[in-house]
Amino acid sequence: MILGIWLYFSLLREPNHLLLGAAVLAAAFCFWQSKRHGFILLACAFLCGFALAKLRTDYVATPLLRAPIFETMVAGKIEKLQQRGKSIVVILEVSNIRGVPLQETPRRIRLTGSAKLKAQLGHGMTATLKVNLRPLPRPVAPHSFDFGRQLFFEGIGATGQLRSIIVSTPLPEKSWRTGLVNLRTVIGDRIGAVIPMPLAAFADAIITGERAEIPRDMNLSLQSSGLAHILSISGLHMTLVAGGVFYAVRAFLALFPILVLRWPIKKFAAIAALLVGLGYLLLADSGAATLRSYLMTAIVFFAVLVDRSAISINNLVWAALL
Repeated sequence: MILGIWLYFSLLREPNHLLLGAAVLAAAFCFWQSKRHGFILLACAFLCGFALAKLRTDYVATPLLRAPIFETMVAGKIEKLQQRGKSIVVILEVSNIRGVPLQETPRRIRLTGSAKLKAQLGHGMTATLKVNLRPLPRPVAPHSFDFGRQLFFEGIGATGQLRSIIVSTPLPEKSWRTGLVNLRTVIGDRIGAVIPMPLAAFADAIITGERAEIPRDMNLSLQSSGLAHILSISGLHMTLVAGGVFYAVRAFLALFPILVLRWPIKKFAAIAALLVGLGYLLLADSGAATLRSYLMTAIVFFAVLVDRSAISINNLVWAALL
């Protein structure tokens, strides 16, 4: 499957949809014939990888800004707002850009600005902003990291600098995303009230994923010691949270013999761990690493629910495919 994805990204031109349809039909035929020949199943996985990469690209595709635009007005809804040191990063779901035709308007843009503007903005707000826009960045050297491609697959079609706020709604739109942002803020404030800085910033990062307040010297220390990965909410954190809930719920239910003798308390504990892990995934909002860890954890607990081996190489394979 990885080889099929690699083939897609190695093409010099975007394949047309007829080729995609042929790949899907070929994959279906290979899967139908896979019971007779093992290598046909591998061919099916290869074609599926190619087709899924193309489908993913079409799903996230957005018009791209072609040239820089200075001192323009952009209107839209604030989808994400993060503070990073003395600056903020805003992901804006665009409704219109002055001087850009609607069919050429990117769905989302990524803006950076001064942290002083954060007080006037909030998740879910609709706002009109004065910005400088630029096309997506290209790699700084051949075969180096392509930040522009990463932004494209996040549905972002332009980057820019936030100069000022023209109009913004007084209150952000109420949604579950806004509620999670407010919950992260409450948790961070509570941590800061009982733990001194800079340890409070470290604790906030490994609990809620907010890393903006971590001082530079602590970041450098973690990188030098090889411990920077601890700040990324992934397998360790998800195991502690979901596994801790699984153990605690099962131990509590085991105190009642009538439940132990009549009901599958291990499965009840697995359901509780799945739900709490999902809540932690949404709370942390830390991207691919957290999602990957939750998938692995969820497959383990799902195996418990269906009376299969919870720790096996098959679970690892399914998590990797997902």
